[in-house]
Amino acid sequence: MTSRTFRFEPLLQWAGQREEQQTLHLSAASAAEREVLAAIAALEAERERQWIAFADPAGAFDAEQYRTAVAYVERLTQRIEEQRAALAEAQTRVVEVRDVLLETVKERRSLEHLKDRDAATAALEEGRREDGAQDDLNMSRHIRRGARDGRGAA
Repeated sequence: MTSRTFRFEPLLQWAGQREEQQTLHLSAASAAEREVLAAIAALEAERERQWIAFADPAGAFDAEQYRTAVAYVERLTQRIEEQRAALAEAQTRVVEVRDVLLETVKERRSLEHLKDRDAATAALEEGRREDGAQDDLNMSRHIRRGARDGRGAA
């Protein structure tokens, strides 16, 4: 068999590189999403601790402490909402990057499929050439044998 170079090999390599890059982008976007989720969890835990402190009957609050605590809880709630907005953006980014990655994977797979088809076609052509060469060899042997036996093609 002859070794034939796939004519779209540079495109296949480029698609593989793009796939690797998109995988890294997806990993970074997922990490950012996890960070936002962790921040939300921490803020919600702090807010919960503050509500528990309000409910503690042993602690006596004066009016100023109460206003300060309520303001703090409201600020925590506001930050939680900001983080939820950031989470929505991070999730959107993850979906976008995942979609690009899927398209890149499809592109690479289609090029690999094309490469496989090209290799199969080349193998088929090579087989036909070998079969033709074998047929020619058999024919020449048959003619020589016939000439030797006196049945030449006069």
